[in-house]
Amino acid sequence: MLRSNATQPTSDADSHRAADHLDLAGTLEAAQDLASQNEQRFRRLFENVPLCIFEVDLSFTPPVILAANRRAEAVYGWSAEELAAMAPETLAPPEARPEIERLTERVRAGETVTVKTTNRRRDGTIFPVRVIATPEIEKGPHAGHMVVAVEDITAEKQRRSEAEAIDEERRRIAQEIHDGIAQGMAALRLRISVWHDLVETNPAQLHAELDELQAVLDTGIAEMRSAICARWPWTKSVCSRPCANWWPILRISTRPMWNCTSPGQRSVCR
Repeated sequence: MLRSNATQPTSDADSHRAADHLDLAGTLEAAQDLASQNEQRFRRLFENVPLCIFEVDLSFTPPVILAANRRAEAVYGWSAEELAAMAPETLAPPEARPEIERLTERVRAGETVTVKTTNRRRDGTIFPVRVIATPEIEKGPHAGHMVVAVEDITAEKQRRSEAEAIDEERRRIAQEIHDGIAQGMAALRLRISVWHDLVETNPAQLHAELDELQAVLDTGIAEMRSAICARWPWTKSVCSRPCANWWPILRISTRPMWNCTSPGQRSVCR
């Protein structure tokens, strides 16, 4: 009986230790499951995000691409296996490589960097990109890896160029209207006071002035018609007549300007 009582505390301690080990094993298993789920979510995002994603090892000089997603394969033309172990600067034309090197140094220092530059596809074509590079800080103040997101902004630049071209065309048309029409109207207004006197004093001169007025108006109408036709986005599907027939300004008509031939379509050809 005495021997049994003496060994009882040791048995209790072993039981507690076993329970602690079971709890620890359960906690570790739960953490591993959570890490596995997070890894799967990251991998799905990495492969399916509509941006080119690269993981780059900064411990090498020059840095080396460790992984690339499917979007990068589609945009650049290399497979993910081929992109792995390539230097990021390989994807840039020679004139853009100094900027990539500066970006890399800033990321090494812990910065998140966004730049617009150009990249090169496998077939040699150059295209504009927006690059966002983020450091992965592991130990110490310097980044060991960086994650790089690259967006092909060819369509964005094309839209901007088209918008700039439209704005420039609007300025040109406004200048034409001012120079060719507004100034002519201002000159006519100054001559009206002279015409009042000619009604009684010199009718023949008045007729000559009116003939000149008609010529000026014809020129102004032609310039206005040209400016409007240049501004209006007509297509052959809407009207195939010459531009001069689209706007019968000289004809006085009580009909509405627009003759709708079908829902949502307008035509001024009458």
